[in-house]
Formats: sequence, C-alpha cells, structure tokens
Amino acid sequence: MPRLRVVRASGVANLLSYSAMIALVWMVMPGQGGIALGMRANEAMLFGNEAQIAVEDFYRSKGRLPQSGDEAGYPSAAAREGKRVSAVEIRENGVVVLTLGIDDFWLEGGEIRLTPAADADKRTVNWKCSSTLPRRSLPAACRR
Repeated sequence: MPRLRVVRASGVANLLSYSAMIALVWMVMPGQGGIALGMRANEAMLFGNEAQIAVEDFYRSKGRLPQSGDEAGYPSAAAREGKRVSAVEIRENGVVVLTLGIDDFWLEGGEIRLTPAADADKRTVNWKCSSTLPRRSLPAACRR
C-alpha cells in the first residue's frame, strides 16, 4: 500500500477517535453536558419520592390532598436536606417542592415542583413535574 494512503487513513482514524472522545467528555463536563445535569437532577428527585408517598398515602386514607407536610405526616423541610437538595416541602394541595442546593452544576439553584392530580375513581395520584432548570437537565419524568 502506498505510504501516502496509509498516512491519510491513520489521520482520518485519529480524527474520528479524538472527535468521539471530545464528545464524550463534553457530555459529562460540569455545566456543559446534558448527562451530568440529568444525573444531578435524578439524584435530587430521589428526595421527592418519600414526600410523594406521604401525599399518596394521605390521599388514599382521607380522600383528599394534604395542605401541608405536617398534615401528611411528613417531617419538616430541614430534616430532608442533602448535598443537591436544600429542602423538600409538601405545600398546599399536596404539591411537593424540591429546592435545589447551589452547586457547580446549577449555580443559580432552582426548584423542581411535583404537582399531584388525584383520580377519585381509582383512588390514585398522578404526578406532573415542572422546574426552573433547563429542559435538557431534567429527568425523563419531567420532560414529558
């Protein structure tokens, strides 16, 4: 095989492999890639699961949505702090609000709001998610 052809082929192969590596690094860099932001938001959503369960249990037993965390039997917001979440609250009509801590991924902080929609016939609760975070950083459940 001619030397020039080998040099060109290895140059193209190097270019493709370096491009793939750059793309992967970009996706996980803080503040840049969607994967890293999505992972952080998913981690924050885990804190909301317990509050959602408290709202659902209250609804099943009382037939209405709670007006506060105390009414739902959910401890105060300060007891639910974590590295990514500074507070978890159950507010009026069972709305669960996750207040995000400020870190290198969302410097401005933010909120994830989980709004319950009660289905009286089935005695179940469906959840709608909204947030102040960029759409690309939201968990899949919040992008629907």
